[in-house]
Amino acid sequence: MDFLERRGLPLTKENLQAWQADLKAREEATWAKRQELKASKAELLREYESLKRKEEQLFRQRANQSNRQWSKPIWIRKNLYELIIIANIIMYALAQVFSGLTGSLALFGPAIYLYKQYYRFFTTMFMHGSLTHIFFNMYALYVLGNILESTMGKKRFALVYFGSGILGAAFTYLVNPYILSVGASGAIFGLFGFVLYARIFRYQHVSPEIQGSLFRILGINFLIALLPHANIDVWSHTGGLLGGFLLGMVIGPGAGYLRSNKERQTQMIVGILGITLILARAIGLLNFLL
Repeated sequence: MDFLERRGLPLTKENLQAWQADLKAREEATWAKRQELKASKAELLREYESLKRKEEQLFRQRANQSNRQWSKPIWIRKNLYELIIIANIIMYALAQVFSGLTGSLALFGPAIYLYKQYYRFFTTMFMHGSLTHIFFNMYALYVLGNILESTMGKKRFALVYFGSGILGAAFTYLVNPYILSVGASGAIFGLFGFVLYARIFRYQHVSPEIQGSLFRILGINFLIALLPHANIDVWSHTGGLLGGFLLGMVIGPGAGYLRSNKERQTQMIVGILGITLILARAIGLLNFLL
């Protein structure tokens, strides 16, 4: 009743009914709003439970993946360039203990020619002549490998690295077969050769970061070459650079990066012929070319 009196309305039957109707309407609106809020709360709870279950499932999946990853051997868990660095360090340490190891695994033309020890084309990549030699080579491999392996993939990186190392050693053997040559420089310059090929043909893997690392490492190698008694195997660098470029022609960009499929096929043929020519000549299959 006070409601009517405060508004100056007479206490009549009609005003009372209007007040009761208004009160009922407001009560119904309040109840409807409460129901709406209750439904929204229930919906939010359902979404929360759903997200919670998904998060728990994702956590379990990641935990299982992590367990599976750590259960794999180290040579699968680690990046390839890291394993190569570890292998080089181990071989250098062993060479300090066993004095004849370097001579048995280094690139040495007479041993290859007389005894057909072609494995030296590969093993020479893991041997180094001094602490400075292995330090700068492994630093270069760490910088380039960290970038290139993630973009190229482990298989392509392995093909370019080891293929270039073998081709660099073979090239040294062909040009100057009487030197004792060691080091991973040919393989590392093969990575340079691949980047050079990729740069020429505008391959997507050549980022400013890769180009910056390339020039930095080339500068370091130039400074090393100026050091007294550096004994740099220039032909291994040259052969590795050429090998990386040729391997790029074989496994490089697809048709989307070249003008035509015919150009792609031509590059592959030229790359394969160049690689075959170097290796075949190195193992004595093409002696008639001399």
